Amino acid sequence: MEPESVPDTDQPGWYRALPPIVLGVGLALSLLLWSETRQALTRAATTGDDPVFPGLLLLCGILLSVGMALVTWQLVRAHRLMIRREVRLERLRQRDSRALENKRLEKEVMSRALSDSEQRTRDFIRLGTGIALELDDARTIGYVSPQVEIWLGHTPSTLAGERFATLLPESEHERLDEALETSRREARHTSLDTWLTEPGGGTLSVHLRICAIVDALSHCQGFRVVASPRGPIE
Repeated sequence: MEPESVPDTDQPGWYRALPPIVLGVGLALSLLLWSETRQALTRAATTGDDPVFPGLLLLCGILLSVGMALVTWQLVRAHRLMIRREVRLERLRQRDSRALENKRLEKEVMSRALSDSEQRTRDFIRLGTGIALELDDARTIGYVSPQVEIWLGHTPSTLAGERFATLLPESEHERLDEALETSRREARHTSLDTWLTEPGGGTLSVHLRICAIVDALSHCQGFRVVASPRGPIE
């Protein structure tokens, strides 16, 4: 939602009435002093005295009016500067608020896209015929797709935390280690034709495709493996 804009005004609210008030007070004082001056001049003309005091009153009235005008101008100027600073600060706050809102929307869009991508990947794995596995750097199974139960009779939960090599006959362990090490060292896909064992002792001929998971510093974080069945061994 777009924040409301702040009106750029120099004298909002009651402060707008300050100059007329000061001007009215100054005029009233000037009229009062002028009245006193006229009375003093009249008395001086009657008595024959020198009208020095009325002249002083008139001078004081002029100085007072000028002083009040200067004070009013300074107050209005200071208030104008303060309002302008507040307007700039409010506009900066609105800009930062819009930027934060845009960042939040971008984050939501990216999170939704990432969630959709993960869901899409899970759907493709479920729709595939091969067994998908993810191994850590110790070659321990962290994830295995549900197809493992169809082809081998193992449930994914029982294989989690087990070493992948336990699914292969002992005679194939060396070949598996070589394929994993080649994929890690050369950071490329490798393939291996081998067998996976079933709980009852049977074997399933599979074609393994192995991909090393490498971070930005070229450190191996684990492996992704897809085992495509090639049919049972008679």
